[in-house]
Amino acid sequence: MCALIVLAGCGDSDSSGVDAPPPPVEQSTQELPQDQGDGDATVAGGEQSAPDTFVSAANGICADSQELVGDLREPLSTEESVDVFAEVVEINAEELARLRELEPPAALAVRFDELLALREDQVADLVTLGAALARGDRDAVRDALINSDRLNQQIDLLELDLGFVICGEEPVEEVPNQLRPPEGG
Repeated sequence: MCALIVLAGCGDSDSSGVDAPPPPVEQSTQELPQDQGDGDATVAGGEQSAPDTFVSAANGICADSQELVGDLREPLSTEESVDVFAEVVEINAEELARLRELEPPAALAVRFDELLALREDQVADLVTLGAALARGDRDAVRDALINSDRLNQQIDLLELDLGFVICGEEPVEEVPNQLRPPEGG
């Protein structure tokens, strides 16, 4: 079986294989917005924050995750691919947890909740994919890749609608031995 890693969560569903480099963003080391009960994003001390601050915080979280994924070693065998993929799943799960900590402005709350639900489905799909990889089940891998591609497309649209520019970008351009889902699947 060929080695396989799918970088989802922060992955772009564009199958063209050409990704523009992400624009610079503020690092997520800034204090994340905290809920002050009014439904709008606020910063520490109760100071009102614009939707731009929320989007910047989300982009910073995704940038951190992309950096971690980009720093992973290149797998040289199927066994290493399974191990590295498990790290990718862990990074995606942590990214989802950090995004859940954000409190969006009221105008973005419904779409952000939809995004979080899709991201949760995506992490579950990645776990399924990792298990299929570990047992060498090519059919289950194919099915999980098709589902992952569908989820990525939905996530990409919501992230674009929310104004996220880092979330939805490929953390790496090419993964050796990567199996792509069939076209139109």
